[in-house]
Amino acid sequence: MSYLLIGSIKELCSIEKEKIIVEMKKRQIFINGEKANDSEVRSWENSLYRLIQLLGKENFNNLHLIAEYSLIADRRIDVILLGNDHDNQPLALIVELKQWSELGANYKKKIAEVNVRLGQDYIYRLHPILQTYRYEEELKMHHTSVIQSNISVDSIQYLHNFLQDKSVFFNAEYSSYAAKQDRLFVK
Repeated sequence: MSYLLIGSIKELCSIEKEKIIVEMKKRQIFINGEKANDSEVRSWENSLYRLIQLLGKENFNNLHLIAEYSLIADRRIDVILLGNDHDNQPLALIVELKQWSELGANYKKKIAEVNVRLGQDYIYRLHPILQTYRYEEELKMHHTSVIQSNISVDSIQYLHNFLQDKSVFFNAEYSSYAAKQDRLFVK
């Protein structure tokens, strides 16, 4: 498995944003032989860097961060934070970063997807709770370090640009995700 960035929050907070981005771009070319697209880079510049700085400000310096961790089938987890839970047991916390600002109406009555505004268009994308649930299951089933070390896996979603009330992710067709609404954080 591969990743594009790794380090303690303390170390990463001391690195300039531009240097982090340059290193991630170089590593992606080295691993995949391809350049990062513009939307990936914007996400790293905005969401990832903002998360790193927020964690440093809140004094989570002892946590370790892995960004763009590759899973099977060409999917990547935005961020995994490694540390211990409140019982001092090892924990891998998946963080899904979204730059979404609003959801549109669910005209198609989809359960697994939300109608996201991207620029001037609305496009259905996988519900972030379902997305991270799938990541959790994949880590638990396919990664020996999680299995052998008894590392607990959990997830949150961080939508730092989201302007609406987060309840739109849990209304009507999305009510089955309500049990995890305390795991979704918005602006």
